[in-house]
Amino acid sequence: MGIEEIQECCEYYIEHKELTDRNMFFLLRYLARRNKTKAYQDTYFCSKRVANVNAFRLLKAADARTKALFGTTNAAES
Repeated sequence: MGIEEIQECCEYYIEHKELTDRNMFFLLRYLARRNKTKAYQDTYFCSKRVANVNAFRLLKAADARTKALFGTTNAAES
């Protein structure tokens, strides 16, 4: 999932209030840092290993939701 797609998702989710505060914080930190593991650690205060696995899952879920909402098909995995 590219940065532009995440920004578009954030705008949609803010408007429709479909994310938890922590999920939104994670996505905003990811946009700022461009590092999913560090962004997840900043949000959830966990080990690097746990952050890497869970950040991947969270972004994968966001990618699937983006495809469902916006019909995008070329989202790259981070």
